[in-house]
Amino acid sequence: MRVTDASRMLLVTRVATATAARLADASRKAASGATVLLPSDDPVAFAASVRRQATLSDVSARSRSARSAGDELGIAERALDAATELMTEARSLAIQGSNETLAPGDRATLAERVRAIREQLLQIGNARGTNGYLFAGTKTDTPPFDASGTFLGNDEPLFVPVGSGVTPRGNASGARAFTAAGGRDLLDDLSALATALDANDVAATRAGIATMEAGQDQLVDAQVELGLGMDRFRTAADLLDGDEVTVSSGLARDRGATDQTGILTALAAASQAYQQSLDVTKQLLNLPSLART
Repeated sequence: MRVTDASRMLLVTRVATATAARLADASRKAASGATVLLPSDDPVAFAASVRRQATLSDVSARSRSARSAGDELGIAERALDAATELMTEARSLAIQGSNETLAPGDRATLAERVRAIREQLLQIGNARGTNGYLFAGTKTDTPPFDASGTFLGNDEPLFVPVGSGVTPRGNASGARAFTAAGGRDLLDDLSALATALDANDVAATRAGIATMEAGQDQLVDAQVELGLGMDRFRTAADLLDGDEVTVSSGLARDRGATDQTGILTALAAASQAYQQSLDVTKQLLNLPSLART
């Protein structure tokens, strides 16, 4: 092959390599929708995008945590709503049992219903959410109440960071909702009411009306606290979602992802240049001087 042919082929090879690299780069950017993907694309913009990505990851994580905590408190709040209804029924049974004309057998029947309510309340106290037992404090992997109704959990809070220095409590207080830590031990009170009814003790049954009301109030207070916590987390999650949109927009600017038209135009130009280089290469290879060996 003559020197002129070799030079010509070298030039063609360089052009083809350059246009292929240009097409690969344009395709990569079109696929990602951004122009700054590597430090070599734009060192300053790339460094800014790395910092912005870290911020975005942090905001996204806090948003997920806040929404998860809000959902968990929502489950606990609905459980306490059911518990409140049970205590309302127990109060109604205490009122019925306080009627002095009621026969002892009828009070015994009411006692059985009170015991059933106690079992249902115990099941609610041991309810599980998505992250473990709802009312166990930090002991989320074990039931907070044993079969006898003894509280085995704790009242330790699980704090959830949602902002700088902002870490609301993200778990329910089973101790304050169901035990004497909140004023009354609801399970003991229900047992006492059932015993009074079984014993045909009108005075003790009448006293049970007040304890059932106190239990209701205790559960309502805990329910309100959970509702406020749930709203707090969901509001925080909404605000963090807004921050996420803002940071994402900044990241798009850092990466040059806001000019989609320009990215697609560059891809089209690179494709055209690459095709032209292929056509030129074919033409050169068909020249007589290049066809001879």
